[in-house]
Amino acid sequence: MTLCCKKLIIIITDLSKSRKILAAGTVRREDGSYLPAGEIGELKYNCKLEEDAYVMSCDEEPHSPIIMKNFDAVDMTQVTRRTRRDVVAFEMAFTHWYDSRLNGTIPPDLIVLKDLYFKVHPFVKIAFGGNRGVGCAVKECPENKMPWNNYLPIYLNKTKCETCKAERGENACKEYWPCFHEDD
Repeated sequence: MTLCCKKLIIIITDLSKSRKILAAGTVRREDGSYLPAGEIGELKYNCKLEEDAYVMSCDEEPHSPIIMKNFDAVDMTQVTRRTRRDVVAFEMAFTHWYDSRLNGTIPPDLIVLKDLYFKVHPFVKIAFGGNRGVGCAVKECPENKMPWNNYLPIYLNKTKCETCKAERGENACKEYWPCFHEDD
């Protein structure tokens, strides 16, 4: 099921609010402190990204901004309500995002290779400030709906990709995932 013109306002508003919470540093970490995540811009919906989004089954590991690893599948009718499960999920997202930066496992100007991209926890991607576009797909399941979000761009903007092209070849930069390699 595609989402263009369906529930987009709810979903994008929810994601943007969550990103603002992260950026403001209002999510408490385990040690009780707060840390601003930096500049996180508003997301715009992108139907081309939606075309590339899919969900294969109702029991697969989720690929969603609200991740089932932190709580069970998202009920789309409740997506606008802020619940304790949402708070826990965003705390987890913030922890993963902060730890990845603190430990240097995800550098700020990462050239994303295919194997690394798929290792990045899907929920972490909501916290990257460089994301400006999002496209979603939803699979109808017996008791819930399973969402998948694609983001644009992941890490690098188009201008930085020129360096990538020079170093890695013309095919290194993809329209949606700059410097994302098909064969690496």
